[in-house]
Amino acid sequence: MALPFRGLGLHPRSAFCLTLPCLSFPFVSAYSLAEVEQKTLEFRKEMTTPIPIAEDASEFEKFRARAYETAMKVPVKSIELYLDLRGGIEDHVLGMEKLLPDLDPQERRVFTLVLDLNETLVYSDWEPETGLKTFKRPGVDAFLQRMSTLYEVVVYSDQLQKDVEDVVKRIDQTGRIHKLSRPATKYRKGIHFRDLSRLNRNPARVLYISAHALESFLQPENCLDIKPWKLETNDTELRDLSPFLESLDVVRPADLHEVVASYQGKDVVKEFYERCKQVQRAIEEQKQQQQKKRESKWWRIFP
Repeated sequence: MALPFRGLGLHPRSAFCLTLPCLSFPFVSAYSLAEVEQKTLEFRKEMTTPIPIAEDASEFEKFRARAYETAMKVPVKSIELYLDLRGGIEDHVLGMEKLLPDLDPQERRVFTLVLDLNETLVYSDWEPETGLKTFKRPGVDAFLQRMSTLYEVVVYSDQLQKDVEDVVKRIDQTGRIHKLSRPATKYRKGIHFRDLSRLNRNPARVLYISAHALESFLQPENCLDIKPWKLETNDTELRDLSPFLESLDVVRPADLHEVVASYQGKDVVKEFYERCKQVQRAIEEQKQQQQKKRESKWWRIFP
C-alpha cells in the first residue's frame, strides 16, 4: 500500500507530523501508558538528535536542516504532553479506585480485618409489611470493640450503602470501623463480589471473615468461613472466634496467606482449639521430660 506522503518530497520523519493528528485518543489509549512511552521512545530520540551538517554545506542546506529540526520538535512535544496528561489522569483514576485511605505510617504493622455483615455480624430480613429488620448476633458489640483495639476493622457488604451505614452505626461503639457497601463490589454473574485488591492494603496483611467467604470474594487466599447465624439464641461463634484473632495479633505472622491456607475448609474455632490442646500437651510432655532429667541427676549424687 502506497503511503500518502510518497511523491510529496517529504522526509519520512516529517511524514509522522502529517499522520499524528489521525491518531485519535481511543486508538492510542488501547495501549498502556508504559507501552505508548516505549513505542514512541525511538521516534522521540531520533527527532531530538541533531542532523549532521557537512562543513561545505550551502547556507540553504544549513537553513533547511535547522528548519527541519525545529519542525520535528512539535510532534515530540505533543507526545510528551500526552504522556504527562495521561499519566496524571491514570494516577487520579487509580486514586479513586482505592477503597480505603492510606494507612498512617504508625499503623503500617497493623493487620486489616475485613468482616462481612449479614449472617456474620447481624441477621437481616426484609418483609413487605415491615421493611428491613436487622438483629445483632450474640456478642457482636464486645467482639467489635475488642477487635478494633487490635486490628483495622472493615465491614464489607453487598447491601445498599444506606443500609450498611445504618447497621454499622448500631454495632460500632468505637466509631473507627470502615464501611464498604454495594458500590464497592464487583458485579459478576448475578453476584456482588468483594474485591480485596482495591483495599489499598498489603494483601499479606488482610484477613476476610464471613459466613459465606468463598462464595462472595475474589481472593479466596485471604478468606476464612465461620458458621452463619440465623437467629440461633445459643450462638457463641464470635466469642469463640476472638481467641484465634487475638493470637494472630500476638504471633503476627509475616504472611496471613499461610495461616488462611492451614485453616481453610475447616471449622476455624474447633481447629484452633485443637491446635492449642496439642501445643499444651507438647509443653506438658517437655516439662515432664525436663523433670525426669533433673531427678536422674539428683539420684546420681547418692548411688
